[in-house]
Amino acid sequence: MSHVIEHLKGGEDIILRLIPKIKKGGIIYIETPSPRSARLPNLGIGLNFYSDPTHIKIYPLESVRDLLTKNGFKIIKMDTRRSWKRIIFLPIYLIGSLIFYKHIAPSIFYDLVGFANYIIALKN
Repeated sequence: MSHVIEHLKGGEDIILRLIPKIKKGGIIYIETPSPRSARLPNLGIGLNFYSDPTHIKIYPLESVRDLLTKNGFKIIKMDTRRSWKRIIFLPIYLIGSLIFYKHIAPSIFYDLVGFANYIIALKN
């Protein structure tokens, strides 16, 4: 799930409903805006968590981790999303966004500013 639960009422309940559907040995990936995103400037492109009116709640990684570990998952990795490839090629993504979408997509900057956190967990 990439940038899903922050848009839903009861995101934790959604995760709890998905858990029984994941087989033993299955992996879950959850990515969501970090608490840090609430402190980022909007910059007129929607980079701040609250600049998206569909965002309902920020989920700190620790709360998602606790939910998963209490329900039979082993955390493989949790961190801030930082793809160095996306950071290095940021100028190209920026130009492409302007050409194809006629605006600057805020997601282009996620890796640079640490907008999102992710967690990867294995079901025991």
